[in-house]
Amino acid sequence: PDHLTAHLVVLGGIGLNLATLWLFDHVDLPVRQVADDKVVDGEVFETGVGGGTRRYYPTFSDNPALGLTEDVGLLVRLPNPANKSRTLSICSGVYSRGVLGAVRSLTAATIRDRNEEYLAQRFGDAAGFAVLMRVPVFRGDPASPDLSDPDVRLFEWQA
Repeated sequence: PDHLTAHLVVLGGIGLNLATLWLFDHVDLPVRQVADDKVVDGEVFETGVGGGTRRYYPTFSDNPALGLTEDVGLLVRLPNPANKSRTLSICSGVYSRGVLGAVRSLTAATIRDRNEEYLAQRFGDAAGFAVLMRVPVFRGDPASPDLSDPDVRLFEWQA
């Protein structure tokens, strides 16, 4: 469809958004979302290839009242595979809190300027990048990740 050839922003993981699944199959990215028996109702992120792969999991509290305490979010910016003169941005997560955390990393008034500065310094004029990040969750609400904090960044890649 023609709308795939414009600047494209895709929200959500492969379980809920077939566009994300399709796009992951059409971009050269060392991060994938895969089903994993350890995670119910979500897909984890996997980096690397062959025997050097690593999976990133959300964290749950032993206290059932707290539940999910940390999700994993993904922020990707690449040339659109359907039209290289346009961009593709993906915000995904193991759960919806990871998706929202990835979105908020660039939209939350309290943190977006610092995150934009970090991304500009880290990736400069690169053709594309990907950042896997920790997304803190408190009582079901995700906090906006601070990408300048190395403990927040789980994996980074530059095209």
